[in-house]
Amino acid sequence: MEVVRNAKMNGMTLEQAKANRILQEWEAWGRFFITEDRWIETLYQAL
Repeated sequence: MEVVRNAKMNGMTLEQAKANRILQEWEAWGRFFITEDRWIETLYQAL
């Protein structure tokens, strides 16, 4: 969540955050649950 918060606070748009794959490090954790893009969207909109 901190990664997405920092990206948003630094002016990164949702589209830029997804394009830059800011959560790639944790992508394997959600392999069968939620995609990286969807998780970024969820966190970005919640902040």
